[in-house]
Amino acid sequence: MTSKPGPLITNILPYCLCAFGVSLAPVHAAADPWADLVVSYTQGSNPVAGFTDPNSALGEPTRDTSPTSTFGGAVTPFQAAFGTDEIVSIGAGGQLTVSFDEPVFDDADNPFGIDLLVFGNSFYTYNPSSQSATGGAFTEGGVIEVSANGTDFFTVPNTAADGLFPTNGYTDPSRDLTSLGPGGGVAVGTIPADFTRPVDPALSVGAGDTLDDILEFYDGSGGGVGIDLAAVGLSEVSFVRISNPLGSSTTPEIDGFADVAPSSFVLGDLNGDGSLDNLDIPEFVLALIDRAGYNTSNPDLDPDMLGDFDGDGALNNLDIFGFVNALIGGDTLSAEQVILFEESGISVTGVPEPTSFALLCLGGLLVTQRYFRRSSDLGCIGR
Repeated sequence: MTSKPGPLITNILPYCLCAFGVSLAPVHAAADPWADLVVSYTQGSNPVAGFTDPNSALGEPTRDTSPTSTFGGAVTPFQAAFGTDEIVSIGAGGQLTVSFDEPVFDDADNPFGIDLLVFGNSFYTYNPSSQSATGGAFTEGGVIEVSANGTDFFTVPNTAADGLFPTNGYTDPSRDLTSLGPGGGVAVGTIPADFTRPVDPALSVGAGDTLDDILEFYDGSGGGVGIDLAAVGLSEVSFVRISNPLGSSTTPEIDGFADVAPSSFVLGDLNGDGSLDNLDIPEFVLALIDRAGYNTSNPDLDPDMLGDFDGDGALNNLDIFGFVNALIGGDTLSAEQVILFEESGISVTGVPEPTSFALLCLGGLLVTQRYFRRSSDLGCIGR
């Protein structure tokens, strides 16, 4: 038998459940985030033999390298792509130019302001005995230039094409102990990492960091060298050129290119289900009063981003009013909404302090939310 909602639930649910979220939807969404065409390729004087197919740099970066090889497996920051059909080598004096069918835009909504990613085959050097990084990464340089029209190219400063951050194919790589490989078995994974999401450029990997540590740093990213188009003063680009100077003793290898996906989330979605509704109330309260508990329950969510209604960069008591108002569908509490809270037994008379009043509102919504859980056949009113 299903419980029947009373007058209070009937009155308040339209406000609590048919609420709206503030969606930061991307303005520019590429139909295909990968490079689409090789415009030109000059292999240079000393490319790595067998790695001279420029089409290897098109499409999605490599997620699983050389699957038929003894040492093949998931690409990780310790295990770079190394198949002849996965990367292209650029010798001294050589260059590779690719183009995108859809322009890559300088987008302020992109994570960390990064707009474009270049994937090489750099990797963190590995200590098998400790199964951790030795502190550095093996990189091979390469000059990056970008262009809007394919004629006028601008050099990206202080950035190496085959550099940080090494590619990562999966967020859950583990060791297949039935196979050979560094540290006792090649890596296998089931949850793909996001090749359109950059690594926070402020992060760095040090000696002793394990694969788990690095994956935590990556936070779901597939790695790649990050480029902010603002650094070259361009609002959009469609061409990328990687070159290797004459006389260079290194040979950068390139695996792919990606247009970064802008951040898109629903403000107030503290439980991470993609919408703002009554199910977010307990998580909002938990994040306010027990941040450690919230982080344990929601390890992949950032409450300071999802709950920052006043724009100060953090979730705190100043965001309570914004959260409550978003839930009930208005910028301010109307007289009718105040009456509804009064009918619920929550006194809003006497003009309490703003924070206290908002907490009272949250308390009432929590009661409603718990009651609603018992009415499993109720859907979103009006949806």
